Amino acid sequence: MKRIKVLFLFNYGRIDRLDREGSRDFFYGARNLSKDLFVPQIFEPHPPSQGLINDEGYVFPLPPFLRNYYLKNTRITPLKRFFQCFFALEALNQADVMVAVSGPWILGLNLLAKIRLLKVPIVGVVGGHFLPAASLRRRFRRALEKWLYTGVKLIFLGEADREAFLKCILNRPDDCYLMFFSVNETFWHPAPEMKTGDFVFSVGSTDRDYGTLIDAWKKQTGVLKVITTLSIPVKSCSANVQVHQRAWNLAQFSEEEIRDLFQQCKYVVTPLFETTRASGQSVTVRAMSCGKAVILARTKGLWDRENMKHLENCYLVSPENGEELESAINYFESNPDEVERIGRNARETVLKFYATPQFTKRLENLLLSLTSQ
Repeated sequence: MKRIKVLFLFNYGRIDRLDREGSRDFFYGARNLSKDLFVPQIFEPHPPSQGLINDEGYVFPLPPFLRNYYLKNTRITPLKRFFQCFFALEALNQADVMVAVSGPWILGLNLLAKIRLLKVPIVGVVGGHFLPAASLRRRFRRALEKWLYTGVKLIFLGEADREAFLKCILNRPDDCYLMFFSVNETFWHPAPEMKTGDFVFSVGSTDRDYGTLIDAWKKQTGVLKVITTLSIPVKSCSANVQVHQRAWNLAQFSEEEIRDLFQQCKYVVTPLFETTRASGQSVTVRAMSCGKAVILARTKGLWDRENMKHLENCYLVSPENGEELESAINYFESNPDEVERIGRNARETVLKFYATPQFTKRLENLLLSLTSQ
């Protein structure tokens, strides 16, 4: 049986991680597809040539007139992706199906498909703010996006993202799939010995409400450790709040170091501003996979309203609500047995719904359905 060639298009940084040990998260199946059925290949931007590079090291450069002037001055990322893919068309058209991770890739690729230059089915992994078109400019943009998303099979990592897209962009539910973000459950695992440290842990930057968390922590005597790129006025923090203003996902902290912190902490807090995005998803699921209870803001963008259950596998609080957050912290501090029980349930939830095999299997089925037509 001929294996299916699947071409993944990522933003910069995936190819450099291929030979590293680690979780393999954020590859969206590219490293986990069945070797008997699929041949995956990865493409991403190549900054020196402004074109693309594949995982075999072959570069598809842009011509000088584009590289030296136009693409240095445009802020329209989908148009950049369009030109990058245009000059790699021969290689792209050799695939049986492609998976584009992020909106600009999807829009740029489907523009090539609309003008009949790209002849490969497109699957897109998409997320973000999808808001009603309130102005004439936004209505024009929405109409263009609607046209460019049509014909693509879309994967959403959260329920709210999918619902907002169907409402505001393109009402084609049969083309929009819900596949929750998955983590490598063998890498993100509980500590071999069930020991916990004397600190509570919080990590991440997007939509994080650390001001409310630090205020809610003022009456606590234990240590709160925070890792973020956000600017937090450290002088205003209590002495038992330790802030590391660095980005762990840029290798300033390794995945192993973050895993150790998850494993050693008493529990994890993911404080969020109100948002329709699935913010905090990857951090929360990784902590849950390590067997840790998580206090999580229940935003409009909560990715899985059915399976993220208050006081069963997490503790949900209203976003930007200091009183609720302080109450949740006090509950966890006073009930260590409950924290341990919720952590065990959290691990089971990940194994059932958010582990890599679940995402990979659903992706494989989608890819097979597109290539058998």
